[in-house]
Amino acid sequence: MKLHEYQAKLLFAREGIPIPKSGLANSPIEARQMAAEIGYPVVLKAQVLSGGRGKAGGIRLVRSEAEIETTANLILNSQIRGIPVQRLLVEKAVDFSREFYLGIVNDRTLAKPNLILSSTGGIEIEEVALTSPDNIEKAAINPLFRVCRIIQSARWPPGLELTPHSGKRCSRLLPRFGSCLTAWMPPWLKSIRWWLHRKER
Repeated sequence: MKLHEYQAKLLFAREGIPIPKSGLANSPIEARQMAAEIGYPVVLKAQVLSGGRGKAGGIRLVRSEAEIETTANLILNSQIRGIPVQRLLVEKAVDFSREFYLGIVNDRTLAKPNLILSSTGGIEIEEVALTSPDNIEKAAINPLFRVCRIIQSARWPPGLELTPHSGKRCSRLLPRFGSCLTAWMPPWLKSIRWWLHRKER
């Protein structure tokens, strides 16, 4: 089973992980109404079960009401890797200073979940793995140990700090993964309002 972004974020919210204010829209008019409730700027995100949405034009920033319906219509009349876009996530744009990549992949060889973290974001994670492997760190997760301690103690890439508060938030998600092969958050953001970190810099 695959989850759309909006479905995954509902799981995050259920576990106490902050997510931007958002709502679903099936038409340009609904997108305008939702954006008016949320407040500009907003991001329109195509809800399709495919990667590469940003490169395909399926994720767009909208700064004002004047452009919302045109942008929504453009996305809703597009296809991403052959999949028609029928639904949009209208989400409050987050003012951020840095982004991170966090993924959990079930490693069948080790028979354990593998935690993957990068300090350079997740949009081009495959390219980062090839060109800057030092910016990616992995840690096998022993299900008998507390995940938050693994996250806090792992040797993460330079410039990346995770507070105990962030580690506890991560640990809440692992039991939800069950038998899924991959779970990833593309990307995590460190906002000026400390959305990920509560540590003032």
